[in-house]
Amino acid sequence: MYPAALFANYSIEFLSSLFTVVLNTQTLYEQVKANKTNTQLTMVLSHIMLHILFAYPTLAYSGQGIYALGDPNRSHPLIFWTGNFAYSSVIATGLADMFLGIDRYVAITRPMVYKHRFKNRFTVFALVVCAVAVLIMVFVIVSQRVEAPPEAVGFAYHTNQIVIFIHVNINIAFSVLNVLITTVFMVKLRKFNRSLQKTSMSAAHRSDLAKANKIVIYQMALEIAFHITPTFVTCFVMYAFGWNWPLLLGPYPFTLLSVYIFSCSILYRIKLGKKAEVEVSKVVKVSSK
Repeated sequence: MYPAALFANYSIEFLSSLFTVVLNTQTLYEQVKANKTNTQLTMVLSHIMLHILFAYPTLAYSGQGIYALGDPNRSHPLIFWTGNFAYSSVIATGLADMFLGIDRYVAITRPMVYKHRFKNRFTVFALVVCAVAVLIMVFVIVSQRVEAPPEAVGFAYHTNQIVIFIHVNINIAFSVLNVLITTVFMVKLRKFNRSLQKTSMSAAHRSDLAKANKIVIYQMALEIAFHITPTFVTCFVMYAFGWNWPLLLGPYPFTLLSVYIFSCSILYRIKLGKKAEVEVSKVVKVSSK
């Protein structure tokens, strides 16, 4: 693997994670301040929080990776532990995407159940499952730790390769499930939008509902572009032709995942930022006249 390829991957991961933390923290702060934690956006805000929790260890891992490339006395325990937490947190991103799709599906198919019983309980359930999954992954990786060669920089050299294989396939399975759930949600959404025109609902509630529904659709498109497609193509050419692209280009599937998370943070700023809130307030004022 070329050092330049590793440097490029680590640099992209570092910048993507840094901006993800900044943008998502700002978005989350504004939404909490606006009392949006118990609305149609509850699961969306939890989704944002989980993306922040992925970005922090990725920021640490990629940062030390950049430093390790120029340090002949690099710390292998540091590479292992930062890589462990970064790669373990990936499992939460796939789960979070899937849970967000389920949340939106229930919101439009069982709106009253969603509002009074499902929303908050499901959000807590999703957060607990994600946390447990990450912890399990951390311990599994620790149990499969191997002695890395002195020149190794990447995390993949510090653990059994079967763990990486299982890890990638589990996360991609959650992502595919999310696409299937979101596709069904989009079909149901057309019928729901027609019935919504006959329903009395406050402008603010209607706006939160529309924003949450649009976010999950755009998020699925970003996931397909930056995560699912590259991972599938990488696995296909590896098993069909024996071409190991990550060996040549570096861990670009993980890098593209960090780009996907960053692109989601931009999506959140566009749909949930102050400018969007100003537009919502105008709608509320007009509807109240």
